[in-house]
Amino acid sequence: MELTSTNTGGPELSSKINCSATGNSVIDTVFTGTLRTGNVANSHCSNWTDATGAGASAGNGESDFKDVRWTEDGVEPGSFVSRLYRFESQ
Repeated sequence: MELTSTNTGGPELSSKINCSATGNSVIDTVFTGTLRTGNVANSHCSNWTDATGAGASAGNGESDFKDVRWTEDGVEPGSFVSRLYRFESQ
């Protein structure tokens, strides 16, 4: 998986991230906590420590997109059950 150049104001993927760890196809909302710029979003469920939904929210993306919507497509309450994209840089 790699990021490609963008025509939509943010990073695009070479492939969708739409399969689970077991290889099953998944089309779902995913928590990312990032903006299309790659910066941390203001909404990230209190740094992923608050799932009560009482004012906590997180930025989300969509697993079925390769354009910027994979990382930034809206905000969901912390109580919303969703998958989470987690990346590490080296």
